[in-house]
Amino acid sequence: MIRRHHNLPSLNALAAFESAARHLSLTRASEELNVTPGAVSKQVKLLEEQIGRPLFVRLHRALQLTQDGEVVAAAMQDAFERVAATLQQVSMSGGARSVSIGTTMAFAQLWLMPRLGTFWNAHQDIIIDHVISDRTQDL
Repeated sequence: MIRRHHNLPSLNALAAFESAARHLSLTRASEELNVTPGAVSKQVKLLEEQIGRPLFVRLHRALQLTQDGEVVAAAMQDAFERVAATLQQVSMSGGARSVSIGTTMAFAQLWLMPRLGTFWNAHQDIIIDHVISDRTQDL
């Protein structure tokens, strides 16, 4: 038996509904979630059954949110944005990432230094501690 937290519907159902509501399209939601339109439809129907209210008016090749659907969609968008912001904050809270590199002078001049600019442009959040020495060292 799967235990759900806080009596919430499955995350799949909530994500399917949020995407379908944002796009007003099962097809676009399915493309975003990498599932079939039928899978999105099934998850949305499960959510509607669980809360006992229709969230969409299903028109020919189109969706329209009901009043309840608009309320739930706004709440889901806010919730997902808060989760994303929290996860980003937590991932950044460890401070800057760093890497230590020890090389010889020749390797630094001929290979490493010409490539560091490209690396820094792609990974601006990484601090590089570069030690150059022609003596053997324990790193």
